[in-house]
Amino acid sequence: MALRLGSSTPSKLYLGATEVTKAYLGASEVYSSGAAAWTPAALGAALALWLDADDAGTITLNGSTVSQWDDKSGNGFHLTQATAASQPVYTLNGLNGLPSLSFDGTNDFLSLPSGFLHNAPAFSLAMVMQGPAQSNDAVFGPNNTNSLGLELVYVSVVNWPTLLRINGVNRVTSGFWSTNNLPSLSTLTSEASATAGWMNGSTVFSTDGNAPLNFNGTYSLGLYSSAGFANMLMSEFVITSAAFSTADRQKLEGYLAWKWGLEANLPGDHPYKTTPPTV
Repeated sequence: MALRLGSSTPSKLYLGATEVTKAYLGASEVYSSGAAAWTPAALGAALALWLDADDAGTITLNGSTVSQWDDKSGNGFHLTQATAASQPVYTLNGLNGLPSLSFDGTNDFLSLPSGFLHNAPAFSLAMVMQGPAQSNDAVFGPNNTNSLGLELVYVSVVNWPTLLRINGVNRVTSGFWSTNNLPSLSTLTSEASATAGWMNGSTVFSTDGNAPLNFNGTYSLGLYSSAGFANMLMSEFVITSAAFSTADRQKLEGYLAWKWGLEANLPGDHPYKTTPPTV
């Protein structure tokens, strides 16, 4: 995994008074002072939402539960939950022993402000999570019953989620992001020409294209109105208002994999299998 001090990746390392310029784990380079680490901020204006459980400064706590999870994209799409009983728990020793938000599958969810991704002609998504652990769990979706917009719903205990729906149309109904309740890194991109998904850097589906998202209400993480609450750990969640290029998708996968201890799951030919991406 990536070189870490606690839950942070160091920007500089020293051996006594001497600065270390490179560090290796076996034959793999895990640290270099010669280049800045790549982060989702490099996606620029396309970055629509960025939630990072490893950044404690973005978490507003109500005791041990989360009342607000701040958006790091700069767009101000902060997720909130005013009802204490419905707030997820902030868990320092969560997914792979690292910080996560724990949703209980009973009544926990966080909501985005209205208008998020309204009429986006294309979009992409990436997330690091574990679960859900029960059927009919809604990971992400709109807070009403008109089935417009983006819906990620888990409806089986074998493959998660087995339903990806865009504007009320089922895009994938099986074999999508199969995790068996293990920590996983999932990416998705959708535009007019094609919709495709990857798990841990490997393609899991490709289908026809997608019309602009036409939902204009409120999205929630952990709940969709026609499905149940999600029992899951969520560590990082990124959405863009444009389709990923191959290079950007692979950089995001590399960044997330090394940050959350999932780099061993990347395929052998992935460009960031042995080292995290740099700017």
